[in-house]
Amino acid sequence: MLVAGGLFLVYITGSPLMETIQYKWSGQTVEGRVIGFRGPKNSKTVFEENTANKHKGEEVKAPCF
Repeated sequence: MLVAGGLFLVYITGSPLMETIQYKWSGQTVEGRVIGFRGPKNSKTVFEENTANKHKGEEVKAPCF
């Protein structure tokens, strides 16, 4: 069971790594366009401009693609 768990962990961590290497070797690129920035905490609001103010201690807004 320990070996099976180890193989499962190798599979979980190895899959994203192999996808990254595959993209680099094939020269394929993935492009995204930022359409806005998320609102505060659990809000689903999307703002067109980044409303965070780094100097007043507010959190940086996450981009939406």
